[in-house]
Formats: sequence, C-alpha cells, structure tokens
Amino acid sequence: MRISRQECGVCKHESVQGMYLMSMWLCKDCERAIVELEIEDASYQWYVEQLRKSKMNLLLTH
Repeated sequence: MRISRQECGVCKHESVQGMYLMSMWLCKDCERAIVELEIEDASYQWYVEQLRKSKMNLLLTH
C-alpha cells in the first residue's frame, strides 16, 4: 500500500501525517501549532487567515 503525501494548506509543506479540516489538508506540525496557539501570539492572525482560505474553498466547491 502506497501512502500519498498531501500539501498542507497552511504551511504548504508535503506530509503523510495530518488530517483534513473542512477541505484543507492540515499537517501534524500545523495542527499542533494551532492547538497550542494563544490569541496573543504574533502568528495568530496568520493562522486565522490560512484557515479562512479553507472555508472559502469549501464554499466555492459546493
């Protein structure tokens, strides 16, 4: 059985470990970063914008 690599919708790196969040593949590293993220973190808004892109993709494809 061949495991396919997916491009993470947040960091754009390819990964075999992760999950789909709505229509976006999310690698384990980004999943962990988002879970541990605090609103005060400087990168919080960047992650929010990346996740919004996933929501827009889902809305446009259905």
